[in-house]
Amino acid sequence: LRAGGEMKTIQISKSVEKELETIPKWKVMLYLQEKEAASVYQMAKDLDWSTGKTHAVINSLLKSAVIKSKTVVKNGRATKLVRLAE
Repeated sequence: LRAGGEMKTIQISKSVEKELETIPKWKVMLYLQEKEAASVYQMAKDLDWSTGKTHAVINSLLKSAVIKSKTVVKNGRATKLVRLAE
């Protein structure tokens, strides 16, 4: 969460977390809170989603400026890494 420009982490109960995990955007944000940064492919694999669904959710979060992306070259291939915005 943002308060006055700084990133804050809040603790939520397990029941609230379970409820939020049913909402794709929240599921991605909770995932990134744990992992810090991940590739779209790795996130899709870990969440058991298609890469198309993962891209759609990520693009929506990028438009809202909730997450940031960065393209890096790894083993000669371009990889899109995403993380929570600060």
